[in-house]
Amino acid sequence: MHSQNKKKITLINTPKKVFGDTNTTELGIDNSYPIGLLLISSQLKNYSDKLGLEVRFIDANFYHKNPWNIANEVQSDYIGLNATFPNVDIAKLTAKLIKEANPNSKIILGGPAATLAPEYLLNNSSIDYIVMGEGEQTIVELINALNFSKDISTIKGIAYKSLDELIITPKRNPMNLNETPLIDILEIPEEIRKYSREIYLITSRGCSNYCNFCSTPTIWGAGIKNLRVQSNDQLFKELKNYKDNGFEFDIVHFLDDSFTENWDRINNFINRWNKSYGKKGISWRCLSRVNAINNKYKIKKMVESGCKSVSVGVESASPRILKDIGKGLKIKEVDNFLDITSQYGLKTKGFIMLGFPEETEGEAISTINYMVNSKFDEIGINIVMAYPRTRLYNQVHKKGELSIPKFKSIVPKSYDKKVTRSLNKYSALPTISLSKHLDIDRLYYLKELGFRLFYEKREHIT
Repeated sequence: MHSQNKKKITLINTPKKVFGDTNTTELGIDNSYPIGLLLISSQLKNYSDKLGLEVRFIDANFYHKNPWNIANEVQSDYIGLNATFPNVDIAKLTAKLIKEANPNSKIILGGPAATLAPEYLLNNSSIDYIVMGEGEQTIVELINALNFSKDISTIKGIAYKSLDELIITPKRNPMNLNETPLIDILEIPEEIRKYSREIYLITSRGCSNYCNFCSTPTIWGAGIKNLRVQSNDQLFKELKNYKDNGFEFDIVHFLDDSFTENWDRINNFINRWNKSYGKKGISWRCLSRVNAINNKYKIKKMVESGCKSVSVGVESASPRILKDIGKGLKIKEVDNFLDITSQYGLKTKGFIMLGFPEETEGEAISTINYMVNSKFDEIGINIVMAYPRTRLYNQVHKKGELSIPKFKSIVPKSYDKKVTRSLNKYSALPTISLSKHLDIDRLYYLKELGFRLFYEKREHIT
């Protein structure tokens, strides 16, 4: 198919907040890029000739484009948007404005919000199709059907409206993660590729844990039986893909929910890493569960291979809350973990959450005090929110009710620059509290207080 006859698709990394009118390319607090959407981009390019398709990519988040900027810029047959709950209303507004400017364009939405609440998004008449869960195979089948006027009702993993009836097709079987395309490196903003020395990888889907607040079990399946991992061969192909496409890096950040879950795999990864990237002085960091690496041998081996930091979820210092949420963790295990990591010089970040339904103010303050007085080098503080179809959601909302989390768009500032930076980094602020004992304004205050006390303590120590 000649290029002038090809259909066009524009994939848009939806901005996380509504920016002003000026686009920017400044490297700052958010140098992230959307790996899921970059995999979709790569897949569509792999099939572009077969589909008769031209693929374009806009990172509207990095370039601080607002919905009006985007609508003025985009003219395509298909528009692909991603959405999480904190920016779902921005995605809806963007879709509306694009549709007004291009009534004939077909708008496709994917991402966590699309997977967990397709009926809510399809109430927006601007959105035509929802891709739920893994999109790499689904998007190819959907574009193929739309381009060549085929029946879409047989495509698994989509939702759409037909004569005002909501159609949700059966869930797609999980992919073999060694068969996913490689990340579309050239669509990562040039400024990140040129100046940032850190790259991101996600090498698994799922988590062995089943915390009640987490959407991972809902999206990927609950428990270790549904945890899928890439082989180390595929992982090292991805690293080579970055290098081959000119992205020079000093550190690799693994964003898996628990990169270290399968120690045999990690042991093999470290041995290969030491012979290649480790020799060049390149380092790595990851997310983990405390229990997955809570011994000296594992942490020592990680540190010797160039692992610089590990981030773990603590969530609460209250044994009662930890049991209620299904965390499968005891605080004494966190203490042991921090003793070992500090012994071997491994930097740590701990995440906590404030505002669980039964959490008292005393328990919230105890959690903050625990983190302030701990050996963690960094912390992240979030306020609890119930995402549709999670276990927590089912506890706090009536059956059959669809309640979409709403978030504040204005991030509070502090007189302390470090606190302000952390508030910006963990900026998703729900508008309601789930706690019976703490209203939302009190939770905002405790979040700011937690960061402030943490930094004050460390300045005092140093």
